[in-house]
Amino acid sequence: MDKTIHIGDRFGHLIVIDKDKRPRHNASWLCRCDCGKEIYSYTSRLIRGKHRSCGCTDHTKRNSMADLTGRQTGHLTVISRSPNHRRKSSWLCRCDCGNTIELPASSILSGKKTSCGCVHHAAKHPYDDLTGRHFGHLTVVARSSNPKNQNLWLCICDCGEEVQIFSSGLLNGKYTSCGKCKYRHLRTKEDMIGKRFSHLTVERIVEVEPGLFKLLCLCDCGEYTLADTAELTYGYKRSCGCDLQKRPRPKMVRHWITNAQKLKTNDSIRYHKANSNTGLKGIHMRKRLAHNAYEVSITSQGQYHYIGHFPTLEEAKAARLTAEETYFAPLIRQLDGESDPANEPDT
Repeated sequence: MDKTIHIGDRFGHLIVIDKDKRPRHNASWLCRCDCGKEIYSYTSRLIRGKHRSCGCTDHTKRNSMADLTGRQTGHLTVISRSPNHRRKSSWLCRCDCGNTIELPASSILSGKKTSCGCVHHAAKHPYDDLTGRHFGHLTVVARSSNPKNQNLWLCICDCGEEVQIFSSGLLNGKYTSCGKCKYRHLRTKEDMIGKRFSHLTVERIVEVEPGLFKLLCLCDCGEYTLADTAELTYGYKRSCGCDLQKRPRPKMVRHWITNAQKLKTNDSIRYHKANSNTGLKGIHMRKRLAHNAYEVSITSQGQYHYIGHFPTLEEAKAARLTAEETYFAPLIRQLDGESDPANEPDT
């Protein structure tokens, strides 16, 4: 392919008329479109076919400029342009059934949309006779008197309200009541009939008060109990109460110790895990000093006491034990006189 461009060459609707004389635009050309508009385009875009017009042949602009008034597509007839000034390529169309919808020009020209949707409903269930059938709390009486909506049915709810519903909404279970009465709250409860929740099996729906419905459940022990939807789904109610009576009572095991015993086992060597670098409670090795030294401290009744620094670990242990005798011994003697909860009789 020849990658050179000369004045007079044609690329789609564009004709090269001159070299781009703007500074720093050595690789672009001045082109004139068939509509008369002049634009600049790069050499690569012209050769690869990315620029073939000034934009006048764009689908959106062509659709917005074309007048589709009176055009017929399927069951739709274009009435006028959309009143919304932001939708320049949208048109108002009237369907044969009488409905008016707004469609983009591309859907009208391509034939993608041929009706307002009424044909879809009629084609989906063209021969279904629903007269006399029950859908939840709705009973189908007759087909709608509107000749343009043959798929619309007149239904009576158990509350006495009359509504018109499409057959698709009845057959797929979307509508089970008129939506204005108390039965609109029963849809979730009706789905739970026959299901089992722990020891309970849902039998039927009971109206406890006017407008208040609950589920009557049969327990494994044979007793009946009332429950709400949330109590069963979230596990708040698992039986009629019989399983709580049969459940063995756990034995109380006492694990606590007295404060005196806590103090007796609170030394640095025997039982407690330490959070220090020596592994011993209250003894820390300080490396920041000229020689390694062990710092000893103790906390008693929320008060911190500094004991001192010691050159060896054995001396630090002995100092810690001496400090425990000094600060803990009086408290231990005082607390030993208190009653031990482990020895108290059960009430």
